[in-house]
Amino acid sequence: MFENFFSFILFSFLIFQFSFTKESLRFKTDKTFQIMQLTDLHYGYSFAQNMQTDQAQKVYFKTEGKDTDFGDLICEGFQDPLIAWQKAVYFTNFYQKNYAVTFGNHDFIDYYSRRKFIDLDIKNEYSYSQKGPENIHGVSNYYLEVLGSDSDETKLILYFFDTGDKTCEGIPGWGCVFHNQIEWYKNISNYLKEKNNRTIPALAFFHIPLPEYLDVWNNNICYGIKEEIIACWPKNTGLYQTFLEQGDVYGVFVGHDHVNDFIGNYNGIYLAYGRKSGFGYYEPQPLHPQGTRIIKVQENSREIESWIRNKNGIKEIQKIHYPDEKDTQNYCSGVKFS
Repeated sequence: MFENFFSFILFSFLIFQFSFTKESLRFKTDKTFQIMQLTDLHYGYSFAQNMQTDQAQKVYFKTEGKDTDFGDLICEGFQDPLIAWQKAVYFTNFYQKNYAVTFGNHDFIDYYSRRKFIDLDIKNEYSYSQKGPENIHGVSNYYLEVLGSDSDETKLILYFFDTGDKTCEGIPGWGCVFHNQIEWYKNISNYLKEKNNRTIPALAFFHIPLPEYLDVWNNNICYGIKEEIIACWPKNTGLYQTFLEQGDVYGVFVGHDHVNDFIGNYNGIYLAYGRKSGFGYYEPQPLHPQGTRIIKVQENSREIESWIRNKNGIKEIQKIHYPDEKDTQNYCSGVKFS
């Protein structure tokens, strides 16, 4: 039976002003690498919801605590954004877990921009976040290399993309990965191929889902739920097609839609949602409570094992969904894609 993925903590702040040397990420001696994806924590809406999210994070870290992928960490609300950010990363420090960040559409508030947050975060002892190039769209565009269990050979690449907020290259709706970000990715992917004399398997993390999430749900077997409209990009900028052409990325992980958590394989690339992890803003349905997606990969393999660990500490095996003409979606942000 198909389960689901594992998680590694992701934040997007990098200035490399560390007074110490970061240890390289690498596969464990059993040749596995595990990631815990936390998404849509939404700290800042209310003190009560913050406390509920704190309790949920304790469960996640105690049961699965490895590394974690965050998006939508802070929202417009009742708290100073700096305090909300500190709460979001508190448990990574308490449990001494490495993490990295990719920004969601709410991860900036007026005077506290994404670049200020990234500058703050990269000073954290456990953060592997980086500040991306300034000549492309967004801030949290970077990559990390994962080394082998018994060698210094690169075995896995983790790509992080900033999907912005509510515009896609001038088109209103939701944000996306711009063409200049795709060119950056292609250049890095080609550089890594040349450096390593081979294609390195890779995973990609960003917040707002690709238009191809419509295709995998409409046409392929998936595992998990779709209980709201897929809020994908209003323009297909070609990132998924570029993944296919480059041949390295075999898994994509997003958040954004709080009551969608499905995963499916589309032409050899897994397209997956995380489970909404926090209590701020609108919540998942009672039968599918807050949780975290766990992503577990094997060294020298493109297979993914994945599952949801919910706020009650229960490991969920997601139900199977078959294509159904009565349950299809062809539009995002008013734009028809298929």
